[in-house]
Amino acid sequence: GALRRVDWEIKLLYDGDCPLCMREVDMLRRRNTSHGNQIAFVDIASPEYDPAENAGISFEKAMSEIHAILPDGTVITGVRVFQKLYEKVGLGWVYAFLNVPGLLPLADKVYSVWAKYRTQLTGRQDMDTVLEIARRRREGTASCAVSSGPTGRMTNACALEAGVLSWEELADALSRQQTEEERGFRARLEAGREPNALALLRLFGDDKPEDVQVKLYRDHAGWCPYCQKVWLALEEKQISYSVEKINMRCYGDKPREYVAKFGQLLPAAEVKGQSIADSNKILAALETEFPQRPLRPKDNTPAGASVSALLSLERQVFGAWLQWLTGGRGQGMFVTAMDQVEGVLAASGGPYFLSGQEGSEACADGSGFTIVDVMFAPFLERIAASVAYFKGFKVRGNGRWPHLNKWYDAMDGRAAYRPMKSDFYTHCHDLPPQLGGCYQENDKYVSEIDGQDGKSWDLPLPATDADCIEPFVLGLGGDDEAAARREAAERLIHNHTNVAVFASRGASLPGFPPVMAPKADPNARPASPEVVDAVEVALQRVAQALLQGSDSTSAGPMLDKKVRQSLEYLQERVGVPRDMSYAAARQLRAHIGWLLRTSETAASAQTAATASAESATGLVYYEEGPEVTLFTSAGCTLCEKAIAVLRSCREEAPHTLRLVDIKDSGNETWFAAYKYDIPVIHVNGQYVAKHKLESQEVLGFLWEATVGAVQPREGEPDSSDLD
Repeated sequence: GALRRVDWEIKLLYDGDCPLCMREVDMLRRRNTSHGNQIAFVDIASPEYDPAENAGISFEKAMSEIHAILPDGTVITGVRVFQKLYEKVGLGWVYAFLNVPGLLPLADKVYSVWAKYRTQLTGRQDMDTVLEIARRRREGTASCAVSSGPTGRMTNACALEAGVLSWEELADALSRQQTEEERGFRARLEAGREPNALALLRLFGDDKPEDVQVKLYRDHAGWCPYCQKVWLALEEKQISYSVEKINMRCYGDKPREYVAKFGQLLPAAEVKGQSIADSNKILAALETEFPQRPLRPKDNTPAGASVSALLSLERQVFGAWLQWLTGGRGQGMFVTAMDQVEGVLAASGGPYFLSGQEGSEACADGSGFTIVDVMFAPFLERIAASVAYFKGFKVRGNGRWPHLNKWYDAMDGRAAYRPMKSDFYTHCHDLPPQLGGCYQENDKYVSEIDGQDGKSWDLPLPATDADCIEPFVLGLGGDDEAAARREAAERLIHNHTNVAVFASRGASLPGFPPVMAPKADPNARPASPEVVDAVEVALQRVAQALLQGSDSTSAGPMLDKKVRQSLEYLQERVGVPRDMSYAAARQLRAHIGWLLRTSETAASAQTAATASAESATGLVYYEEGPEVTLFTSAGCTLCEKAIAVLRSCREEAPHTLRLVDIKDSGNETWFAAYKYDIPVIHVNGQYVAKHKLESQEVLGFLWEATVGAVQPREGEPDSSDLD
C-alpha cells in the first residue's frame, strides 16, 4: 500500500525511563522547535507504545539499541541515529567525525557496549530485569499467578493480593466519588489551567501556549525559596508561563546547557527573550514587562515609600533566623526581628504588610497584597516549620504575634499561594542539605512532625489542628478530609507503577554516589520485580482504604520485610507541594501507617490463632527467595525440630517457610502419601527431604533454588502404596 504522508523527517524511538537519555531528548526537543520540527518523538516506555505504528519494532528490540524511522519506512539503528538527529537540529558537526572511513563501525561497537549496560549505568536495574517488568505490565500478569499445586499457595509477590481492588476498579471508584471539578484536574493540568506544582504550563485569560513569553526554571522538588518568590509573583500577576524543572545542587546535577546559560543558581527565567538568573532581577523584569496587576506600589505613594524599609526588614529576619537555625545562639535576635514584623503588621491593620496604606490598593487583587508579601512568604513559611522542629519554638499560634498569625492565615487563603505551599516535614528535611546542616536544640515537636508520635501519621488522624504544631486546613477541598483522601488516591492511582518502583528503592541499596539530600537519593536503584509487584499490591490496599475507609479495607497478611521497607521509604518521601497538598500528604502518610501497623497486628493475631487451633497450616515467615513448604500435622515433634533448623538458616539463605497440615480438608492426597513420614519438605514445589534436617543440607538445596533449578531427589514417600 501507499506510504502515509508524515510531517516529520525522522522519528526517534527513545526510552522515557532513562534519565541520561531524557537529557539528550529534552535538548533535541528544544532545538527541534527552532529547526522546523523535523523530528517526531515516540516514548517506547509509554504504556501506549504500539510496535505496529513504529515499523513493527518491539519494545524489547527498541530497548536493545536506539532506533529511528525515516518517512519511507527505513529503520536505522546505533550511532547513525544520533548522526541523523543532530543534523536535523543544526548540530551535524558533532558527529562529522563518523564520515572518516572505519570510524562508524568502531563507534557502533563502543555504543553497543553502552546500550547493553545503560540501564545499570544510569541507576536502574539490569536490562533483563527491566524487560521482565515491562513484559509483566503489558500482559497484566505481574507475578500474581496462583499456583495449581496441592497447597493452593500464591507466589511470593502476591501473598497480599486476595481481596484487593485492581487499579482499574480503584480508578472507577475514585471517579464515582470525585466532584466534577476534581474529575477535570488532569485535563486542566495539561491545558495549563490548573495552579499546581505539577503544572509545566500556566495560562491566564485568553492566552494560548504560543502566547507564552515567560519560561521559569525552578527546582524539581519545590524546595527552593527563591524559585517560590518568582513562582508566586507569576501567579499573582497572572502572567502565562511555562516551566522547566532543574535539579538543585544538593540532590543532583544540572543539565550542561542550563549551566552554560545560567550557571549553578536557581531560579532562572526567560522573559520576552531576556535570560535572567537572579530572583530579584526576574521580579523586576516581570514588573516592567508585564505592568498588569502590579505588585510594587508606586514610589510616590505612602505604600511605595515603605517598600525599601520593609524589604530590609525581610533580610534582617532572614539573617537572624539563619544564625539561630544553623548555630546554638541567636534566639534573642530572632525574637526581636519577629517582634518588628509583628509591629509592622499591627500598624498596617493587616492582614498584609501594606494593607490600608495608600497605594497598596492598586496592587494585585486590591487586598493590600504586594511585593513585600511575596518576598516575606517563602522564608516566613520555612521559619514556622524549622524553628518548631530544631528549636522547639512555636511561631504559628504563638500568642506573642497575633497579627503575624493573621498574615499566615491570610496567605493560606490565597489561591495563588496554596498550591505552592509546603509542609513542616518537607521543609525540616530539605533545609539541612541546602544550608549545610541545622542545629538541633530542642526536640519537643520532632516526633510529631516526623510522624513518630503514634498520631500524626496514623489513623484516626486528629479531627482538628487545635493540638497540632502545624495547621492542616490546606487541601483542595479546604477542611474536607474526604476531598484530601481523594486527592491522595488520585495521585497514587494515576502514577501507581512508577510510585511502586520508586518505593521499592527502600528495599534496595542506597544510591551511589550519594547526594547531600538523603530524602532525594536520585541514584538509588529499585528492588527486584517481585518486590515491586508486592509493593504495588500493598499500595492498592492503601488506595482502597483512602476511598472506602480503613474499616472497610482488609490490610491483608503480614507484610514481608522488603515491602515494609519500601512503604516506610515512600511514607518518608511524600513531598509537599511536589506530589500533593499537605492535607492529601497527611492522609497518604497516615494510610500507609495504617497498613504498616494493622497488617502486622493482624498477622500476629493470625499466628496466635493458628498456634492454638488444630490445623498447623500457615505462613511461618516470609523472605525474598525460594519458598519452602513443610508438610506437617499438629503435635509433630520432628516437624518442630525441622522448623528450628530452617529458621537457623534464614539469615544466611533467605527463604519463605509455609506449613501445610496434611490432615486439613482438601489435603487428602498429601495425607495418603506422607502420613507416615512427616515432616516432608518441598522447595519451590520440588521434593527435597523428609524426617530430619541438617543445616548443611538445608543450605545446599536453598542454594540450588537460588541459582537455578532444584535437583530431583530420590526417596519421596508415598504411603498410599503401602495401603
